[in-house]
Amino acid sequence: MARKPAKSSSPSSRVPIVSVAPMVDVTDRHFRSLIRIMTKRTLLYTPMFLARRVAQRKRHEVAQMLLFRPEELPLAVQLGGNDVRHIMGAARKCQDAGFSEINLNLGCPAGTAQERNFGATLMKPPHDKITHLVRTMTSQLDTPVSVKVRIGVDSHDDYPFFRDFIGRLHAQGGCNRFVVHARKALLDGISTRQNRLDELVPLRHEWVYRLKQEMPHVHIEINGGIKSIDDMQTHLAHPCGLDGVMMGRLARDDPFAFTNIDASLFGDAHIWKHLSPLEGRMEVLRQYAEYALAEQDQGVESRREMLLRPTNQLFQGLPVEKRVFASLLRSPSAADRPQMFGQELLQVLQQLPAAVDSERKHMATQKRWSPRYQQQPPDTPQKRAIKAIQSPFPAWAKKKKPNK
Repeated sequence: MARKPAKSSSPSSRVPIVSVAPMVDVTDRHFRSLIRIMTKRTLLYTPMFLARRVAQRKRHEVAQMLLFRPEELPLAVQLGGNDVRHIMGAARKCQDAGFSEINLNLGCPAGTAQERNFGATLMKPPHDKITHLVRTMTSQLDTPVSVKVRIGVDSHDDYPFFRDFIGRLHAQGGCNRFVVHARKALLDGISTRQNRLDELVPLRHEWVYRLKQEMPHVHIEINGGIKSIDDMQTHLAHPCGLDGVMMGRLARDDPFAFTNIDASLFGDAHIWKHLSPLEGRMEVLRQYAEYALAEQDQGVESRREMLLRPTNQLFQGLPVEKRVFASLLRSPSAADRPQMFGQELLQVLQQLPAAVDSERKHMATQKRWSPRYQQQPPDTPQKRAIKAIQSPFPAWAKKKKPNK
């Protein structure tokens, strides 16, 4: 079992928190292990778990659901629900499991959350029930508690509503840690994906800045629309003094970007900068293959497709390498693959550099002989004269005669 974390951290500390957002079907233990290879400092999250399921499932089922390795720490678990008994039952199991932080989801706009009255629906007035739930968590748990919110919900979408909601959960609920997705939640027939579209739900990062300026003693992390490490650094450099940044789609779509965080933000040695883009990704995959072998050696349920999924976007930005890597993984039939995915991945890594070189040479040959890519010789007066002679009509015949 992992070690028990300290009660809390000082909100006045300016060591920022960088985290990977909880994402369903993404942030499982395999994805977290891949990210942890590239950054030791980033706070990782589980996907959101329904508190009722965690509270009511049998012990061995909960152990499998909450399974993580000590190497994944710091690691937060996110819970969704509205029943204080379910929330506390689940939270105590998560505390016993050794998670670094317990996060309550008040921002999910999904249809399931609306039907079961949790997530962003709990931001709608009245707020007595959610305040009581948060107060119960913060007063009865030793593990730090945080809340993930939106800046509003449906018609409750002005800054005073947002500020007062956070103020109430802080003053009356006892919560001092908030992760703010800088969009409101639209719950009337709008999908989770549509709730991330700027055209429908515009980002309002300035509201989060303003909140931090007005509540400097409260720990505020910003989330939403942060597409690069440069964006992350811009938010952390803002004069309001944000305490952290949470990124989701960047981690999912370009995980190798996280190799820059420990060095650029915390001053750690940049172990990746001495490697080429291909070498860096191969080193990540080599370590991930070792992890996969250890998982399967220990008999942990780890199907090939589950272990393979986190690697899909590792070659983002390198289209040739990405295509060749995917091709090598597809090339052997299922019967010819090694039984262990880690062994298969190591075999692919041995073949990858030569396969990439071969593909580049093939592309160069195709480009050289393809009419589309052939460089046309420069036009000269002599060439123009020859074209005029060879043309079935002289140049003057092509000109339209003026009407008389």
